[in-house]
Amino acid sequence: ELFMSLSQLHVILVEPALSANVGSCCRAMNTFGLSSLRVVSRRKVPHTTTTMASVMATPHAMHILNNAQRFDTLEEALSDIHVSIGTTRRRRHTEVPHISAENVKDVLNIEEGVQVGFVFGPEGSGLTNEHLLHCTHTMSIPSQASLNLSHAVSIACYEIWKHITENQLISPGNPPKQFVASQATTREVATMEQYLTEMANHTMGQNREEFNRSRLHSLFSKANLTKTEVNLLISIFKRTSAALANKNGTGLEDE
Repeated sequence: ELFMSLSQLHVILVEPALSANVGSCCRAMNTFGLSSLRVVSRRKVPHTTTTMASVMATPHAMHILNNAQRFDTLEEALSDIHVSIGTTRRRRHTEVPHISAENVKDVLNIEEGVQVGFVFGPEGSGLTNEHLLHCTHTMSIPSQASLNLSHAVSIACYEIWKHITENQLISPGNPPKQFVASQATTREVATMEQYLTEMANHTMGQNREEFNRSRLHSLFSKANLTKTEVNLLISIFKRTSAALANKNGTGLEDE
């Protein structure tokens, strides 16, 4: 029987504009049992240290605010995440696999140890297509106008909580043991994608780099590759590059 821990679930805020919204997101997370918050921001004064964030978080969610992690880039925030879900108001025309909020259950049937990140963009503009290319899935929360950041977090957390509790997926009793997931992390897949994008550019031309990158990302997002499979593909790339170097006197890694 499949069990999971709420500690496997992470909320990731990308460049939030207002500290008060960060605090409100903490309160929403606490309501539905989530506790891991990551904030992508280059601000000199982190949102999580402001008085307004503390006020909006309320005493009940201060542990989330105090333990929040800050990252300079989304890529860094997702480095140890296996499944990353970028949220949007409407479906974008990207190659990234798409789900609706009510169908989030489709990507939550995961093994113990797999880390899942829900990514939310800035209040004014949302996530860019470049942000979404770092995610394995996109998820839409349809609305007539853009939702407040904390409202969007609340809806996502509710759908997560509903799925987990209805299907009794939370491991009872003691906290879950340490478990090494077999699924590849975002960083591991990104490394492989970079290798294969270089190979595609080498054979198909540099002018197709963005197209190659997005198509390969879409392909591997659907595949749910394991660490072993990723390492195999990287090994094939390196051996192919070495063979080309021996045959032609140059290889991808020499350019």
